Amino acid sequence: MRRRSVVLLAVVLAGVVMICGIGSLAVLAVNPFFSPDRLTATTQLSPEQAAQCRYALGLRPAAPVTFEYYAYRDGFLDDQLTCRFRAARNELTELFDPALVDVQRADAQPIRPGEHLRLRIEQLDADTILVTGEWYTM
Repeated sequence: MRRRSVVLLAVVLAGVVMICGIGSLAVLAVNPFFSPDRLTATTQLSPEQAAQCRYALGLRPAAPVTFEYYAYRDGFLDDQLTCRFRAARNELTELFDPALVDVQRADAQPIRPGEHLRLRIEQLDADTILVTGEWYTM
């Protein structure tokens, strides 16, 4: 009789442990902190996405640019944003806020506390440039 009670208790405890383990895995599976990075990419930017690009890249609010690409990766501690746009070549210095961005730098530059920016500027023709900005937090 006593042996049966011990076996029954062991079976019940094993079941409780298994249910707790399955429940913990289910909670981790739906928790956004444990999910893989989420990527949003488009070539048709919404006004909010364009505003996010302008802010992250240090563009002036009225800078005349044509956005071509947006990709935002929402990370746990480090977010990444890539924006690509076309602009007139002669307006390069008028596009960016000089207090934030040095357009001559090809390496990553800090633009705000915890935020970095890397620009790649290509000349497409005599009048047009293509700028790819990679913004990220650390």
